[in-house]
Amino acid sequence: MNNRYFTGALLLVGVVKLLVAIYLPLGNDEVYYLLYARYPDYHYYDHPLLVGWLLKLFSLNFLVESAFLYRLFALVLSALTPFFLYRTVLLLSNKISAQIAVLVYVSSIYFSIIAGTFVMPDAPFHFFWAISIYFAVGAFFDKSTNTGVSQMNYMFCCFFLGMTCLSKFHGIFLVVGIFLFILFYRASFLKSILFYEGVLLLSLFVIPVVVWNYQHDWAQFGFYLNRVEGQLTFNLIGPLRELLGEIGYLNPIVFAFVCYFAFFKFKRIGKVNKKAFLLLTSLPFILFVLILASFKETLPHWSGASYTSLIILASIVAGETGNKLYNQIWLNVSFSILLIAFVFGLYVVNYFPGTIGKSDNEQTYGSGDFTLDMYGWEKSAQNIRDTLQQRGLSQFPIVSDNWFPAGHIDNYICRPANIPFYCIGSVEQIHQYEYINPQRGDWSKYDSVVTIIPSNYFRDPKVFLSKYYTKIDSVSRVEEFRSAKKTRNYFIYLLQK
Repeated sequence: MNNRYFTGALLLVGVVKLLVAIYLPLGNDEVYYLLYARYPDYHYYDHPLLVGWLLKLFSLNFLVESAFLYRLFALVLSALTPFFLYRTVLLLSNKISAQIAVLVYVSSIYFSIIAGTFVMPDAPFHFFWAISIYFAVGAFFDKSTNTGVSQMNYMFCCFFLGMTCLSKFHGIFLVVGIFLFILFYRASFLKSILFYEGVLLLSLFVIPVVVWNYQHDWAQFGFYLNRVEGQLTFNLIGPLRELLGEIGYLNPIVFAFVCYFAFFKFKRIGKVNKKAFLLLTSLPFILFVLILASFKETLPHWSGASYTSLIILASIVAGETGNKLYNQIWLNVSFSILLIAFVFGLYVVNYFPGTIGKSDNEQTYGSGDFTLDMYGWEKSAQNIRDTLQQRGLSQFPIVSDNWFPAGHIDNYICRPANIPFYCIGSVEQIHQYEYINPQRGDWSKYDSVVTIIPSNYFRDPKVFLSKYYTKIDSVSRVEEFRSAKKTRNYFIYLLQK
């Protein structure tokens, strides 16, 4: 492969990621995860600690507040991930395969943009997942060792597996995949003291998770059990929707590349235990999520990291058996789709006239418009504060009953004006706010509060907040526009005991 093409493609993706980080406003998840850094803990309701602490570190403890600096840790980690991917493939194959793997990986919408740019636990998760794979390959396929397992690489692998699990619990699937490989292909290693030393090292990373949950009535385990428990009625649409979501997130061309080279040409590459390792560190998690989708609503990004091993496998096949011209075509089309997605996303979020959601009802105006999870909050916040001032409500605290849009209200409306904010309700609805509220004082002492409800996520306060307040009155409405056309309404209510 032409080195100039390889370098140019990486630079192009880097520019795209920078533009996304600078010009796309913060989404629902991102403003919520800002709370992790503003209220640091050694564990959180939704996820382990790494996303909060990395955000705090890279933003210099919010020395300068900007979307770009908030996203800096994701940009840095995702820029380093291809290096470990490249080194991994070099251990298993050759330079051409390594270059293909890196370019396929970075042309993925999910790996480069969603998990590689935004304030999400997926950024450190994918970084440490890739490093764990690298050291696992070094441990089990190192030709320089006579024992079959490289001690140093194995211990590094266990350390980074722990870091992976401290990013997201889904890292346990990589642990299971590597253990299955040891069980089936390195069974003698189970008799080695080294194996158990690695297990001990890995188990140390579980301590903050267990201690926090013990102190908080095992709240997070209940949260995750809620996600996997469900009725036993098979739903064919669920797995199909999940699979289509994974294809869209990954990039349809990347998905097709993986399927073609990893499975249709599966038998054409080297030793079977290399294939087995890559399949065992990918397919179990993917299949688990697809089966789970039969009984419960799932999200396309849950099993995203597992495609790392499939990309490695497919790239090895493409590099060793594929036609150079055809490989170039695969990559060109894949990068084209990434650029189209980037331009489309930037345009729709920032400039699309009005809403792509519902517009036939004022109460639900903009409902179904995913772009409003990012657009408009900073500008509308000032209009909302002005309205509160005009109505004589600016002295009252603001409450919400759900973690989104609570994060946006908290970050854009309340923080700049020092307005007290609380998210109230069940822990299943308010998530980490359950543990942040006490640090802000007793919200129940206020006899009168205000709530702000955007029409794209309308929840009737007379239904959801009536158990806390007996009098709930609609006070005002603030309209929001994009390119001179309305996107949604913000309804303002006064709540009194």
